[in-house]
Amino acid sequence: MKNLLKTLAALAVLATSASCVHEYPSDEIDPTLVDTRITLTTSPAFTHSSILGTRNEESFDCMYFIVEIHRDDFGPQPLIRREVGAVKDANGSATIQLDEKLPAGKYRCVAFAVAARDTDGTGSIYRLDDLSNVGFDGQYPGNTDAKESYEARFDLDITSDKWFSHGEVTQLMSSPMGSVEVISTDVEEFIKHEMTRLEQKGEGSRVDLWQWEDYYVLWKYDLYYPVRYNAYTGLPNKAETEVSFRADIVPSPIPKHRSDSTTSSSTARPRR
Repeated sequence: MKNLLKTLAALAVLATSASCVHEYPSDEIDPTLVDTRITLTTSPAFTHSSILGTRNEESFDCMYFIVEIHRDDFGPQPLIRREVGAVKDANGSATIQLDEKLPAGKYRCVAFAVAARDTDGTGSIYRLDDLSNVGFDGQYPGNTDAKESYEARFDLDITSDKWFSHGEVTQLMSSPMGSVEVISTDVEEFIKHEMTRLEQKGEGSRVDLWQWEDYYVLWKYDLYYPVRYNAYTGLPNKAETEVSFRADIVPSPIPKHRSDSTTSSSTARPRR
């Protein structure tokens, strides 16, 4: 009887020990890393339809994203840098998702997205090798859809209270630029004046042959104009004087809220 009791007790100890066994991950998997999904979307407010002065041959159907993750604070060398392209959707915005494995800690993130013709960044006019000094390749480009850009800065506080933790963050990127529009409401008077001037010069121009493509607007900034941008701080870091460029003139209908007594039948809108 005593032997039977000892045997049962031993079996009970073995069963208890077996119930406490943990299955540890293999050496190739670090269970303390947190699977972090970052979703970035550009705001559709700055789209092709909002830039009336764009030439028809220009087409930028993609956005090219640069995303950096820094430990604690922005520095010269990011912990992670990703370059990803995405096609714009029907409303002009683009979205990417990044899946990163991060140890617990505090991070600062910056993202900058620019217009491109393809998802590999083809057609971008920006220099993006250093996000603290974003600028244009060559001279200031003036009025073009290629200037379309968006940015986002955000913090990540990654905690890991259990193995194989997950985290998600979603950010809507906004444009660091503004748009300038000048509306002229005396277009018919201008055309008549030009017709008279051209006829007096003997060039035989007629109203039915009028082409706005023969005219342009010259923008000139006499004071300091920002030409470089620090995406880490959200502030320009270089400005130049006497920046100038040409812009197309685009005829458009008169807005309905304007009075016919003070406007002509069309308006011309040069855009930056």
